[in-house]
Amino acid sequence: MANPLEITALFEPFSIVFSSLFVFVMVFGVLAATDPFKIGNKGIYAFLAVVTAFMMLGFPKLIDVIRGIVPWFVLIFVFIALLLMVGQFMGLPLDEIRQVLGGAANSGRNIFLWIFIPAIIILVMVIGNVFQQELLPSDQQSGTSGSQTTNPQTPTQGTTPTIVPQLDGPSRVDDRDAFTRTTDNPFDSANQVYGQGTTGTPDYQENVFNTFFNPRVLGLVMILVIAMAAVLTITRI
Repeated sequence: MANPLEITALFEPFSIVFSSLFVFVMVFGVLAATDPFKIGNKGIYAFLAVVTAFMMLGFPKLIDVIRGIVPWFVLIFVFIALLLMVGQFMGLPLDEIRQVLGGAANSGRNIFLWIFIPAIIILVMVIGNVFQQELLPSDQQSGTSGSQTTNPQTPTQGTTPTIVPQLDGPSRVDDRDAFTRTTDNPFDSANQVYGQGTTGTPDYQENVFNTFFNPRVLGLVMILVIAMAAVLTITRI
């Protein structure tokens, strides 16, 4: 049965065109609005935007980054528009909504931070998702390619043999989750066994998860939050 949502597959071949148009519009808009060269000629800025958009076609990874960023920014703008619509529907004037979001003194600056900080977070998240294993050491990348096949029971040069404790009943050497092999280089084998919670696995998403939810990282975040609250409290006195 045909699914109406499958129409989105028709736009997949044109994603590179949409990405190029997005780059052109963004570059031209920024140059035309700021006029960094003080020439006041939008034709030159349009030419620079076209050159930038065509240069981007030679970097597929940048296209993937843009394709990952655009949906998030669209979601943010839709959320802000709905927030303003709900506020006005409840009888709140637009100036009052802006004052609530940005404060009375530096409303423009604070509203900019509301957009700038999520934009940085989205950019870092999308870049990590696009490049993934390319951001890891080369030896660790080879662990997912399957190019290295080392017998986990046979010690290689420069490694420590596997130590399997004697258990009651039939032993299960294949149960790799119960044992962790110690090596000089933890990424020297595609069959490397990793401990729970380690950040040295070939899986990028697991490494990121284990990093952010590490007890030391969570403790550091808590200390920073307490320090920030203390600074804000002291400065108000």
